Amino acid sequence: MIKTFKIIFITIIIFLTLDFSLGNLLIDTFKKKNIYITTEQTAKQNSINEKKFRIKDKNFSHTFKKNFKGTSFYGNKKNLICTNEHGFRKNCIKKNNPNNYDYFFIGDSFTEGVGLNYSETFVGIFEDKTKYNVANLGVSSYSPIIYYHKLKYFLDNGLKTKHVILYLDVSDVEDEIYRYECNKSVCYKDIKTQTNNKELNKIDYLKKSIKKNLKITFTVLKHTKNLLCINKLTSICYDIYDENFPRYSWINDFREYTNTNGVFKKPFDQNVFYLKKISNLLKVKNIEFSLAIYPWPGNILYNNDSDDYQNYWENFCNDKCDFFINHFQDFDALKDNKSNKQIIKANYFHGDVHFNETGNLFIANKLIKLIN
Repeated sequence: MIKTFKIIFITIIIFLTLDFSLGNLLIDTFKKKNIYITTEQTAKQNSINEKKFRIKDKNFSHTFKKNFKGTSFYGNKKNLICTNEHGFRKNCIKKNNPNNYDYFFIGDSFTEGVGLNYSETFVGIFEDKTKYNVANLGVSSYSPIIYYHKLKYFLDNGLKTKHVILYLDVSDVEDEIYRYECNKSVCYKDIKTQTNNKELNKIDYLKKSIKKNLKITFTVLKHTKNLLCINKLTSICYDIYDENFPRYSWINDFREYTNTNGVFKKPFDQNVFYLKKISNLLKVKNIEFSLAIYPWPGNILYNNDSDDYQNYWENFCNDKCDFFINHFQDFDALKDNKSNKQIIKANYFHGDVHFNETGNLFIANKLIKLIN
């Protein structure tokens, strides 16, 4: 037994030594042959690929390249993405009227449908099942200030629609912290994230050191962790399953975060301000307006109280929306027959906050039943 442990120990030392001294050389050698070993390389290549069609826009921050057809990568997921002459994501086969639509959908990455082909997204399913002429204006990292400027730009430039459905994300309030209006467009505040290394714990230091000096070892450990974490909804595996993950958990203390001294008072007020501007814009143009809200996995997993958040937007919609679409309630109804974990596993990508094919189909069917 002792001999076996010695062999294992020596093997590990040799592997780490080779990784430290020759790891970067090996990585670079494979890179020249377009073979990417580390997860960091893969992420970088995915980012480079996304820049082929994700572009800046002077009127509303960012959008898709017009008339594009190509491949998008989201993590380890690969899908086809096509856009029309306005830079709206669309069905790669179906043609529609590019200037006159029955519905505009707008939102962030959930509405864009990251990781999925258009026909698998809730917007694509809605379009296919209803046969309406639909435009998907949603793009990753959008928030209300961008929703408003993008809608205004296209409506002022001749595009027509009968109904706008806006999918509001729980993370939109945090995104608004970094954005403000200037020159009738969207600008970004120069806010730099500062990390105090003294506050990093020993595990953080170890991770950082391994990632920097033992890249192959770090990649092996990361893949091993992913294998061990299959189907596990714990914060040890993925931060998004942490009960206090800030991007979604703030709605559990909605009043505290949005009161006079609340952390999200200003960005939340900015959310409301631009949603009111959207409502007024559409009212002037005689266009119907509906607002939808939906949960992240953590909002389902922990049974925390998000009633104040839901009630706020329902009250907001009383005199501003044609429909208030509350998918929190839709998912709550599933709890009669399924556990919280079963609901998440069935409807979300594992280790991610976005809906999978099943989740998008569920959203689409609920939407069609309500407004069609």
